[in-house]
Amino acid sequence: MKQLNFIATLLIAFFSLTAVFAQQAQPLADTDKNRIQEKADSLLQQHIALQEMVGVSAGIYYQRETIWKGGAGYRDLENQLPATGEMRHRIASITKPMTAVAIMQLVEQGKIELDVPIQTYLKDYPRKPEGDITVRHLLGHVSGTPFYGSKKEGFPTMHFNTLDEAIDLFKDRPLKNKPGTAYVYSTYGYTILGSIIEKVTGQHYADYMKEKVWSVAGMPNTHLEIFGESYPNQSRLYKKNKKGKFVSDKQTDLSLKYPGGGLLSTVQDLLNFGKAVLDNELVTRESLEQMGQPADVEWKGTPYGLGWYLVKDEVYGRILRHGGRQSGTNTYLSVFLDHDLVVAVLANTYDASGPVYSLHEHLRNMAVNAEQRSAPIRPIVSMSKKQLKPFVGKYDFGKGQIMHISEKANLLHSKLGQYPLTPLYAEAQQKFFYRGFDGQLEFVKNDQQEVVKVIFYQQGRPVEGKRLD
Repeated sequence: MKQLNFIATLLIAFFSLTAVFAQQAQPLADTDKNRIQEKADSLLQQHIALQEMVGVSAGIYYQRETIWKGGAGYRDLENQLPATGEMRHRIASITKPMTAVAIMQLVEQGKIELDVPIQTYLKDYPRKPEGDITVRHLLGHVSGTPFYGSKKEGFPTMHFNTLDEAIDLFKDRPLKNKPGTAYVYSTYGYTILGSIIEKVTGQHYADYMKEKVWSVAGMPNTHLEIFGESYPNQSRLYKKNKKGKFVSDKQTDLSLKYPGGGLLSTVQDLLNFGKAVLDNELVTRESLEQMGQPADVEWKGTPYGLGWYLVKDEVYGRILRHGGRQSGTNTYLSVFLDHDLVVAVLANTYDASGPVYSLHEHLRNMAVNAEQRSAPIRPIVSMSKKQLKPFVGKYDFGKGQIMHISEKANLLHSKLGQYPLTPLYAEAQQKFFYRGFDGQLEFVKNDQQEVVKVIFYQQGRPVEGKRLD
């Protein structure tokens, strides 16, 4: 394999088709469940010990039951209240597949058509010179509806009494592209979908969702987050400041985006939602198949269907996924259609997407792969900023492949091309590894103790990158 493609292929595997050599699923014995539970608890504790998040709650549904759920760290750091499996927290954009399910229910009932202009349901929504927006366009983020217009909108403090009031904020803005021609992720598109639900049912969005989605799936702790109200076991919101210390994150008002990212829930509720999707308790198999079809546009990353990111994995088969990130929040949910498996992770810390994804992958692997259940957790060496500083720089792997190594919050991070920052963990003074896939970096020094290159290993295969600065 050419060096140019080697690193990129590895990162594609990590971010979209991460593969492990899993065995054919067999019924879990009690000893297997115990191993999973013990290792999962230890993994949570490791993430907290590394100060990657203040608190975390996670769970695994597999082979017709919740085989594990747990929590670690704190849901309230100031008052030392522990994060448990019952922690109630923001789920951010995991709200979107729930809204999409509601839309598909109404499609099944003949109350909504996917391919008609949205003005069929929202009479006052302005028509766009770029072309008509359909319900299907909104579900798949190909409507051209713009994302947040500013950082203030992404972390909103304004309050909207209705979804229609929220829509007034952006409805007159020009589209990013002609509807149906390009993928442009937009939470505002889901605010519009919520309003459509209200128009065709005559119910408030939250009332319909509670009656037809959350209650049906067994989700008693899922609901809108109303600004200023408090709820049992509710987590506070955190982030890291520039010095790497945990501080309170901004308390935002989610009324601008309730149907696309405005809910509180628990890990168990998310597992139950995934189970209901698997069992066709919410929509028919035919509707789910429609949700699993991406739009006919160019995809540079993971394709998006109707409310879900879509992955076809060589080992795990068809996967419906969605993550979420907003003030004080990082979340991840996956429904494995071919393995009767659901994995959910809720973290109460902003910008913890890397650790959340890594934890999710470890939990998935343990559920299906017997070898992973018994494998020891890889130890991690703590290093200071001063110790990490010599490795920071750019490394040339040839043919335009430049890896950037940076330091943030006492961790090295690598970045290659379009792929996001990926944390690296030290196992020795000059050796680091990725937790989401089988990859290691070894930095090499000259006689003057200057870092001159890095060697990237995957499955024992080395590729060298020469330091540029």
